[in-house]
Amino acid sequence: MTTSTIGDIVYYDCSGTKQIKPDGTNVRLALPDEYGDPSNQSFAGGARWYLVVRVTERLPRFENRQIVDFVDIQNIFAVNSITGDEIQVTDFAGSYLWIQSLKCSWSRDTCDQLITFAAQDEHEYATVVGGQIGYDFGIGFKNYALLGTHLLAINTSSRDIDAAYHSGQSFTPTTRRGVASVTVDEATDTTDFTISPSGLLGAYGHGVCGPVCVVETFTGKKVLELEAGSRDASWTPGNNLLYSTQDGIGICEFANRRRSLITKEAKRDQEVLSDPKASPDGSYIAYKAQVSPEGSRCESRIFVVHADGTGRTQVGDRVVDVIRWVAD
Repeated sequence: MTTSTIGDIVYYDCSGTKQIKPDGTNVRLALPDEYGDPSNQSFAGGARWYLVVRVTERLPRFENRQIVDFVDIQNIFAVNSITGDEIQVTDFAGSYLWIQSLKCSWSRDTCDQLITFAAQDEHEYATVVGGQIGYDFGIGFKNYALLGTHLLAINTSSRDIDAAYHSGQSFTPTTRRGVASVTVDEATDTTDFTISPSGLLGAYGHGVCGPVCVVETFTGKKVLELEAGSRDASWTPGNNLLYSTQDGIGICEFANRRRSLITKEAKRDQEVLSDPKASPDGSYIAYKAQVSPEGSRCESRIFVVHADGTGRTQVGDRVVDVIRWVAD
């Protein structure tokens, strides 16, 4: 297998973040230790900038004007994979945004031009009690379970962050005003949001039960809804859509809407497949398999297949998340 143009796989397991060749060789540990989304591009010394979500503040939650709990306020940070140095990318103080699943990602255009994520806007629950700013989820106009999710994008690239880091200049975090929003009619319980390499389409899911939906990024118009149970949407370099279902890993050729399963060698009675990701050149697909062999405990592994689903190879085990492919 030639790997010079295929890329490496980055994933997170119980021992930390790892970067590995698609044939399972050359395993390297990276920072941060927890889940983070790595930039496709690498910089000085091979460092990548990983996006992570950090809690930066805690505000009180009130019931009947009494503090009963605290609510975490989150922001996005970029972590250098070699030094561990961090740069704060967002400043959402006073914005009342809750980042879904505590995850965000670089756009899949190989140039890391955008940071995308899904978030709930909780500003209608903001209140002030005794001079303290906080939350009261009993005062909102909506049932919280029906609160819509915003699909958001920040026009900050990994190059912007790396240039600021090496120049010694301070990096100005993006506030809510600087975040572009894709407005959709139905985006409750949205778990992820990813923009196609062309920048024209966005895909998002609805929890563990789906379905995956695709919208035009400029209008928010829904142009495709996959079958119930579809989830884990991601894009190939050719702007086709990968996803997982109870039957395995599927692909939708977007030009003609043709759908097919690509996991021909999967053992469906023993495996639950998820998180498909295409290599930078589109020739390989990595995915996670939750394996339950007879008489054995359940564990997750990474497999790599050719784009047509053949040639399955295991490259990692004890996996928490398949994160993405990156340029090698």
